[in-house]
Amino acid sequence: MRAYVTFDPWAILYGGYHLEQRIDEDFRRFNVKQLRPPKQALPSEDSFVVGFDTEYSPTGELLTVGLADTSSAMAIETSAPGFTRNVSRTIRRARCIAGHSVEGDLDYLVKLHLAKEEWLRGERIFDSFLLARMYDENRGKGGYSLQAQFLSEFNFKPWKRVTEKLLKETGDASTWTTAQRTARCRLDAWTTRLLAEHLYTKVKAQVDAVQTSRLT
Repeated sequence: MRAYVTFDPWAILYGGYHLEQRIDEDFRRFNVKQLRPPKQALPSEDSFVVGFDTEYSPTGELLTVGLADTSSAMAIETSAPGFTRNVSRTIRRARCIAGHSVEGDLDYLVKLHLAKEEWLRGERIFDSFLLARMYDENRGKGGYSLQAQFLSEFNFKPWKRVTEKLLKETGDASTWTTAQRTARCRLDAWTTRLLAEHLYTKVKAQVDAVQTSRLT
């Protein structure tokens, strides 16, 4: 038997009107089938949009790169054999990139000489963080983190508990084990890929509804 936590409905009656949407999200989310983790593989060669994530040290040293499409994800350590070949091949094929607060990840693509001109102009980029803010501007502190936002939209197991605890203790991802770092990075790349597409559809529907209302 499983138990899930949500807000007390009475909180709405005491002025927490914004919590109504959070409660509704919780009930809707657990009415859908739980997502399975992606298979351990690089994005397919015909992936139009590639999810991208990085893990790095406090000094900015790149440690790990995560790459994903909607069904596959892989994280590669910079020290691993074939890192440059696999990352370059995947990124060069991609037409669009998806990330959460993607500007930080773009810095590393620049350093790797893989950033495309249109991405640097803000084109062909899907930022799940910005899309989340566009869709719902009333989330509280921490509500726009990748994990919090993803778990608000999808039924999936939390994946950052161990590394978040370590990050609070040391502030240094380089102290994590390789397994911890790659597990987090690959799921970050995959979840931001799914979330970006999901939120883009919602935001577009909102924009279309506004435009339609103006015409009628």
